[in-house]
Amino acid sequence: MSFEPDVIARLEGKHVMVGMTRIGDTDRHGTPLGSVGGTPGVVIQALSADNILMGRALDKPVWYETAALSFAGLMILLAILRFGPGSVAVLTIVVTIFVALPFVFSWYAFEYRAEIIFPSLPAGAALLAGLPVLLGRVSSMRRDLADAKEEAIDQASRMGVLHEMQIGSLPFEVDLTEYGVDTASICRSSKEVGGDFFELLRLSDGRLFGAVGDVMGKDVHASLVSVISKAIAGSVTNRTDRPLGDAFMEISKEFLRLAPTHWLTDQGGFVTLVATRLDVATGEAEFATAGADTPIVVTKDGEIRELDIPSVAPFGWLDKPTFVTAKLKLNAGDSVIMFTDGVTEAPEPTDNNAPPTGNIEFG
Repeated sequence: MSFEPDVIARLEGKHVMVGMTRIGDTDRHGTPLGSVGGTPGVVIQALSADNILMGRALDKPVWYETAALSFAGLMILLAILRFGPGSVAVLTIVVTIFVALPFVFSWYAFEYRAEIIFPSLPAGAALLAGLPVLLGRVSSMRRDLADAKEEAIDQASRMGVLHEMQIGSLPFEVDLTEYGVDTASICRSSKEVGGDFFELLRLSDGRLFGAVGDVMGKDVHASLVSVISKAIAGSVTNRTDRPLGDAFMEISKEFLRLAPTHWLTDQGGFVTLVATRLDVATGEAEFATAGADTPIVVTKDGEIRELDIPSVAPFGWLDKPTFVTAKLKLNAGDSVIMFTDGVTEAPEPTDNNAPPTGNIEFG
């Protein structure tokens, strides 16, 4: 093949691509910018060569591999750290952002910087790192939920045992009618356990002892301390023949010795108590209180007789409190009513949703 001198001069020093195309030729390829019928292969080759020679070709930037590997390493690091104790929703958003970020950056590089960024490696790393985190978090939440349910069941079981122990220790079935005394008692807690308690018993010297107490709080501590306090009140009074106020001082010492130290010091725990000791032969009754409401004495004729008992701090507030003994002669048919603040602080009786309160009648 020979060319004219002018043609040779025009092509000298240039890259020349020689090709052939014709209608019906199979060397036609569809391109995004081409027609429906396709673009001849030689044209595509020529355009490609032109872009390469003119510096318009797209290529990966030199820093791409380093950036992709660094991004993948970051994803692995976040997977190890498990994104902290975040919620599943937060983790899902974070993983979605890191998976989408390489695609967004790839589009920006192509559109505005004429650079090709392949997002598959970093996005895949983000997805492979994020999925185990999400699955692990969901699994952890399921375990936590199962543990919480199990703990709730165990807690309910423990509270049930404490309730039975506390209520079972109260002398609801005590019958003192053989000593000429009728009794009536009620103790209801607004929760599974509480701090109210009462005691009814016949002392070793033949006198009758009745007491009503209230432990601070309505939790497990209150329940346990109420059982301790009830036992202390009855046992200490039984072995003390001095006035009831002196017995209260002994009760205070014993209470400070046996009560949980953490509950006393850190939570400011205390116990209120009101008690009476009755000689059924003479009708002589002694009364003492420790931060409790003064008992009510109602005569057979319905007259309310007041007791002169100074207000003294509850057990647990003072190291060496001094309690006063009040004396009163009871006649046949008189009633003594003792109660906790569950009565005085109860809602109006018309409130059907009012929680039950704790109190004790000793008559």
